Amino acid sequence: HKTLDTGLQVLELVKSAYDRYIRLNQDQRRQVLNVVLSNCTLAAGEVVPTYRKPFDILAELAAAGNEPAPGSSDPGAVHPVWSG
Repeated sequence: HKTLDTGLQVLELVKSAYDRYIRLNQDQRRQVLNVVLSNCTLAAGEVVPTYRKPFDILAELAAAGNEPAPGSSDPGAVHPVWSG
């Protein structure tokens, strides 16, 4: 049960990350970004982040969660990254 509890705690932290981040002062935000990001580039007028591990995995999962399942017209279809 410890792994499940830890997983649930991580999910709760991720869900509240933005709210926590906006309450930080500028120095604290910089520290958070230094932990999460390894680099950022500018491409076509947009900032493109490069995440440190394990944040890169979270970013990939979040991006995949916004995509429809390949080959499906069902907007509720589960993307393979979530179904294993």
